[in-house]
Amino acid sequence: MISLAGILLTRAVTESAAFVCRLKELLETRNQYSSDELHQKLQQILLGEKNSGLPESVNILTLIDRMDKQIPGVRKEYDGLSEFAHPNWSGVLGLFGQHNDQLTFMQFGRGATERSTAKEIACDLLASSLGVFEYAYKVISDQLPKFLPELEPL
Repeated sequence: MISLAGILLTRAVTESAAFVCRLKELLETRNQYSSDELHQKLQQILLGEKNSGLPESVNILTLIDRMDKQIPGVRKEYDGLSEFAHPNWSGVLGLFGQHNDQLTFMQFGRGATERSTAKEIACDLLASSLGVFEYAYKVISDQLPKFLPELEPL
């Protein structure tokens, strides 16, 4: 049986990959922004938080959607895993039980469910997200030494 914890961790990895992709994008396009605009955008993604007096955070779905433009299908797969992560049909009944349409009942217990689709989605998204994260991290590592001297001395 697919692990709900694995699904939740895969979603977190995908969110982290989307964040790192946005940071990479900002570093690569930094010359398109004024210093104030870039400062605001960096503060939003690095320090943003709701209801704290800090800059308002960027919604993670906004970052997922940006990544989806680069890698079509990410949002669809992310949304699919989100269904399993919530206490709804897929997340509770669909993940831990087997629905019998003919007899209109749910069977629970060992071997009651085979969620190969959830497992496939989670494994594919995890592998893809880790690859995206690694790529973006390497680009950031290359861009950061070029970006740091551009900053005003503290």
